[in-house]
Amino acid sequence: METIIQFIGLIVIAAFALYILSGAKQGFICSCANTLSVAVSWLISAALSPMLASGLQGSSFHTLVTYMSEVTDSVSSIQLAKTPVSQLTAAQFAQLPEYANLPEIYTDRFIENVTNQSLAGTGAETVSQYLNMTIANVTMGIICFVIVYLVARALFMIIISTANYTSPFRVLKHYDSIAGGVMGAIRAYMILHVVAMFTPVLLTFVMGTELSKLISGSEVINYFYMNNSLFEFIRGVIP
Repeated sequence: METIIQFIGLIVIAAFALYILSGAKQGFICSCANTLSVAVSWLISAALSPMLASGLQGSSFHTLVTYMSEVTDSVSSIQLAKTPVSQLTAAQFAQLPEYANLPEIYTDRFIENVTNQSLAGTGAETVSQYLNMTIANVTMGIICFVIVYLVARALFMIIISTANYTSPFRVLKHYDSIAGGVMGAIRAYMILHVVAMFTPVLLTFVMGTELSKLISGSEVINYFYMNNSLFEFIRGVIP
């Protein structure tokens, strides 16, 4: 297992190296444009992914995600699981984080949904129903965010490449390759945050397995997962 963790670290290092070399080759202006397009793609994903998730509600894909999100059998308290959210006592509410026993993004959105009874209009009533639906909603949100990001990023790459091909960006006179490499490193750092968004999904779906221990034991994965500001765009409800 330690060897695999080290291999993951090497993959991340290789990704940085490739983006640095790519940025150095592109030059500062082109590399800077590509890096900015990553940030803009984030914002586009934040704006459009809720609409995509809403459009996919009721689809076979959404049904599959909902089915895979069922964690009722692994909860710590069957009695709490069957308790209606509207009837929770203060003592029971305090038990919810331990009851969920899930990655932080899921637990936080679960608590938010229970506190605000955000799923009242969806047919969810009990704690277990809120938990399962929250997991499904967050998972859908993450998947849709990444899908929109990939589409937006691909379009930006085509536009930037076309612009550079038809009218090459003017390079700086000094240190152009170095500046381009720095922008490439920043771009790699930003893109790895997108990749790390799938960490809580994997941890939830493979809970209690050797793979979950592997993911949890990787300092590199945990860094990009625990310091991932993109989760702020993911909600526990689908509009």
